Amino acid sequence: ALMDLSRALWRIGDTARHRAAVDDAIRLLEPHPLGPDLARAWMLKGRGLVHAGLAQESLSWTDRALPSAWQVGRPDLKVWSLQYRGMARKYLGDAGATEDLQESLRLGLELGLGIETAVCYGNLGDFVSADEGPEEGLRIFSQGIEFSERRGLLHNVMMIRTSVLMAYFELGEWDAALHEADDVLGWDIAQGTTRITMIVLAAKVQILASRGSILEAEAAVNQLLPLARRIGDVQAIVSAMPPAALFEQMNGNLPAAVGLVRELEVATRGLPGWRSHGIADCARVCVAAGDLSLAEALLDGSGATFRRHHGSVLAARAALTEARGEFEIARQAYREALELWNTFGHRPEQAYALLGEGRCLAALGRTDAAHAAVEAAYEIFSGLGALPLIETAR
Repeated sequence: ALMDLSRALWRIGDTARHRAAVDDAIRLLEPHPLGPDLARAWMLKGRGLVHAGLAQESLSWTDRALPSAWQVGRPDLKVWSLQYRGMARKYLGDAGATEDLQESLRLGLELGLGIETAVCYGNLGDFVSADEGPEEGLRIFSQGIEFSERRGLLHNVMMIRTSVLMAYFELGEWDAALHEADDVLGWDIAQGTTRITMIVLAAKVQILASRGSILEAEAAVNQLLPLARRIGDVQAIVSAMPPAALFEQMNGNLPAAVGLVRELEVATRGLPGWRSHGIADCARVCVAAGDLSLAEALLDGSGATFRRHHGSVLAARAALTEARGEFEIARQAYREALELWNTFGHRPEQAYALLGEGRCLAALGRTDAAHAAVEAAYEIFSGLGALPLIETAR
């Protein structure tokens, strides 16, 4: 009963009570011989820890759950445990981590499992999208949605669609992203509001703020921040704070924007992979506010777990270097970021890199090259309908 309760608490974002329920279950079960319930409790403990950013601790629990799953005749628990072990290994910088998710998916399909396999499609798709780009991620997300729909796993369909809308955001298909967001958000609110709402609101704020739709963005931020703080784990904080800070910047409230970035900086200390989520937006906020020390602190504690993270760190470092007046070094950093984003497929960040490169070229007196870079940024921002950003590229 405690573990079923923990699952429900996880869905609605009651992180503290979820962890307490899992800990209570382990405390009750561990004095007794190993059985399916204890193996499941160990797996759930590993899941909660990896989402809290505690990858090493998570690994110790999933490594207990994996062999136990076979001992107690529950291969479904192995499918779950492989997913969360893979996530923990990735955040620890293990290059072979994705193999755990691939094996989880293969085993789930072989055994004919439902929800275990459906969730793995989403987790694997997120990993692939973060390393290989949104186009590759969409291919796996589409398979996961089809698999889940055939089995009536509607909550999982909606969870995967949150990843789809983020892929649309990166690909520059912002109208499609907003349509997806409104559809998923309406469904989740009707069900009683789960973590899905937080993810969708964060994406909406990012797009609406970038487009200058301040009133709509403000309404979304006012829902997003209390929800993310109530959930309280690092995954929620790094999802919510960068777009909320961007909104405050676009709304002309730089002190509030910096406050949100600082909240993220505190929450991600000692968690370099998680810190890299949204670090480019956060660094640009810091530069706009003149708080270069905060941008530097963010970068000092960051780490590139995924290729997307590597690009974000490059972009953040370029912005900080430019703000210090080191224009040639910054130009090279923007160019490196641009080349990564070109192959990855992140249209907004391509535009930011071009714009930054253009500013640096102008500062270096290379007027023609600067004009070409800024013009290219203008074209991308125009296509996105990002009115405030278009103005910066005029």
